[in-house]
Amino acid sequence: MPVDPRLHGAVPDALYPLLLNTGRIRDQWHTMSRTGYVPGLMQHISEPCVEICAADAARFALCEGNWRGSALRVE
Repeated sequence: MPVDPRLHGAVPDALYPLLLNTGRIRDQWHTMSRTGYVPGLMQHISEPCVEICAADAARFALCEGNWRGSALRVE
């Protein structure tokens, strides 16, 4: 049966030009109900990080190690 994909409500705009995808890292799967108990897997990434494509990084003058302020829009 054909399905029409539904777009999410978030749309980039001038104030918030990027969309965040909270994807999982290599060692996070099964909602960590299994992998969360394996210390070796929990040490893969020591702190939260953001991955961004090179074109967007250049557009916003982001370089490795840069720190930026944060913005949160709650709807």
